[in-house]
Amino acid sequence: MNSYPVAMPRIWLQITAIIAITIAVYMNAPQGQFMNIDDNLLVYNNPKVQELNLANLKEIFTTFDPELYIPFTLLSYQLEYHFAGENPSVFHATNVVLHLLNALLVFALIRFFSKKWFVPFTAAVLFAIHPINTETVMWISARKDLLSTFFFLGSLVMYCRFKTLGTRHSLYGSLGLFVCALMSKIIAVSLPLVLLLIDDMLPSKEHADSKLHLWAFGIPALLFLGVGMMGKKLTIFVLGYFESILLACKGVYFYFAKILIPTDLSLAYEQITPIELLQQDFLFPVLILIAVAVIAIASRAFGKTFSFCMMWFALTLLPNLGNAVKGIEGSIYFASDRYVYIPSIGIFFAVACGVAWLLEESSQKKQVAISIATIFVIGTYGLMARNYSIEWLNPKRYHERTVKIYPESLLPRVLLGMSYVREEKNEEALPHFQKAVERKPNYANPLAHLGLTLVKIGEVDRGIAALEEALEMNATHSYSHVYLSYAYILKDNRAKSRELLDTALAKKPENPKILQMYGVLEHGIGNLEEAENYYRRSLSFDPTSIQAKAALAKVLRDK
Repeated sequence: MNSYPVAMPRIWLQITAIIAITIAVYMNAPQGQFMNIDDNLLVYNNPKVQELNLANLKEIFTTFDPELYIPFTLLSYQLEYHFAGENPSVFHATNVVLHLLNALLVFALIRFFSKKWFVPFTAAVLFAIHPINTETVMWISARKDLLSTFFFLGSLVMYCRFKTLGTRHSLYGSLGLFVCALMSKIIAVSLPLVLLLIDDMLPSKEHADSKLHLWAFGIPALLFLGVGMMGKKLTIFVLGYFESILLACKGVYFYFAKILIPTDLSLAYEQITPIELLQQDFLFPVLILIAVAVIAIASRAFGKTFSFCMMWFALTLLPNLGNAVKGIEGSIYFASDRYVYIPSIGIFFAVACGVAWLLEESSQKKQVAISIATIFVIGTYGLMARNYSIEWLNPKRYHERTVKIYPESLLPRVLLGMSYVREEKNEEALPHFQKAVERKPNYANPLAHLGLTLVKIGEVDRGIAALEEALEMNATHSYSHVYLSYAYILKDNRAKSRELLDTALAKKPENPKILQMYGVLEHGIGNLEEAENYYRRSLSFDPTSIQAKAALAKVLRDK
């Protein structure tokens, strides 16, 4: 057996390298904008986070977002908004810092399982720079995954200290951090199962209450799982159990493939073809996963590490598989990059162990070749992540990229069209909404946006017909009310316009689009004071709205 080709660097040098590499990849992140999906609901249109007071603090700890219980995540937004307002740079910078801390925690955690310096260092670097984690870092709405992972990994590090040193305060610290992780996002619920894996891996001092302390983690996990299920009660599931299992298997295989070759990444991956076992995109993943499971079990005869890595991947991915098979208004998604943020650590640990084994078992020449290949792969991943992070800086640019890769996917079409409309580029938006309606003719959202676009390009009657059809599909769809109100203003039917707005406002009194349209209505009849009031109220809920700012400026000029 050959010795390591390079002596162990000092710990501080390894930590410095991880920090420098992570910053090099994500140095452009603070230049990013808000994404036009979920960022509005969670941050700049969310009245819960726009003021730091006792009423809002109480609300974020007693309500959902609307379907997830994430009080610590909302609290982090609230603090940032209080000190920095709607400046997205601060939110992006916080995400990068959290990701960096998570990479360092991965490094600290894996040091408990491997005495070879190369293994924890390489696993942490892979975690820090892999493109599949870019979405989690660059999307402000993915803060809940970053924050929950931070507390999740911190809890595991403290638990490993308890296992190896027997210090009781480490156990209490681990339990406290676990509760913090649950209050950031429910994905941390798998931690008690991971503790069982750690118990199998690490030697420990005997404790008479070893089973009791595991129950201490199990009880809050069950409680928060119940809370999470309450929040999910409004989610619409359109799949049977067998279809859900098939889609989950496809998702797991998909994550394996994307970790190996992280190309054509996207915000979400829509299932277009029928969900049937004999379809190639389902049968092959099922067979591969069965083979991996058999190998993982058989590998315990040679050591526990590979089995630990595969079980880590499976157990930490489990809470997110239900999200991957969620269908809303007919759209079904089988994967999302942020769902593999924690699970990917198991794969990176396994890869680092594999490379370390090759280095030990190879001749000196082969060691040099393996080292060069490893550096090349890591460098390639880092460059890909950096380039992908740049795509995330501008929502329209990102959606244009996604539409080119996945032209049949509904979500990027709608989001890209909305980006064009926001810039008053209605002719460019029209074909994207038309394509979305072709894909999902019974889906109210793209039909409503198509109706507005038709109205804006002068085809008012066609637009009204599309909007009324959208309202028939979904009478609660607020955009349909607002857009139809605008169309009736153009038709000089202000009574009908006000009626629609009154209906919409009764359901969503803090919706900035509704308030902005009231401003348009009042401005048109010369009520400049009322128009100004509505525009200012609209901007208080959406400070990023270019249209509302322009409308307010026009009112102030007219006064």
